[in-house]
Amino acid sequence: MTPRSALVLGAGVAGLAAAVLLGRDGYRVEVVDRDPLGVEGGPEASPAWDRSGIPHFLQPHAFIPRGRSELRRHLPDVYEALLEAGAWDIDVRPKLGGATTDADEELQYLGVRRPLIEWALRRAAEACPGVTLRGGSRVEGLVVEAGQLTGAWIDGTSVSADVVVDALGRRSPVAAWLADLGVEVAQLEHSDCGVVYYSRYYRC
Repeated sequence: MTPRSALVLGAGVAGLAAAVLLGRDGYRVEVVDRDPLGVEGGPEASPAWDRSGIPHFLQPHAFIPRGRSELRRHLPDVYEALLEAGAWDIDVRPKLGGATTDADEELQYLGVRRPLIEWALRRAAEACPGVTLRGGSRVEGLVVEAGQLTGAWIDGTSVSADVVVDALGRRSPVAAWLADLGVEVAQLEHSDCGVVYYSRYYRC
């Protein structure tokens, strides 16, 4: 039986995580991103990667407790790789009032830099049979046949897939492309999460 195919548009955290999970579920996965997608040099080299499309690439990041829990459950090897490379669990239990329970162990954040997250996910993707990372390529549009999404235009070539994952970020053009092709698109809903973070770049 031929494995189902998946085309992941974008190799940020969401795209890489989707690719690894789909690949481990038996899909043939191709991940497309405009930036190079190598992992040469190990985790210490990741801050120097060309990620011009991600303005906050070098700023501090964290997985909130639910995100950390899902990472440990579904991608435990990625979680362990992050810890080994310098990420750390931030335990908020001491700040809780009253007695703690065993379930409170989940109330930890994972403190990590964004380059390190992508390094660990790229490494997992490269090690996953059936997953191909295609850097330096641009997504130019979608392929729709008989009202069904069947692939995307990559660098002027039509690439077919059973599943297409839009991981191009909040400014993704995919919804507009679908609408232009006559495909009904659900109305996007936005809400303010109330979270603001501030950091500063320094030149050494």
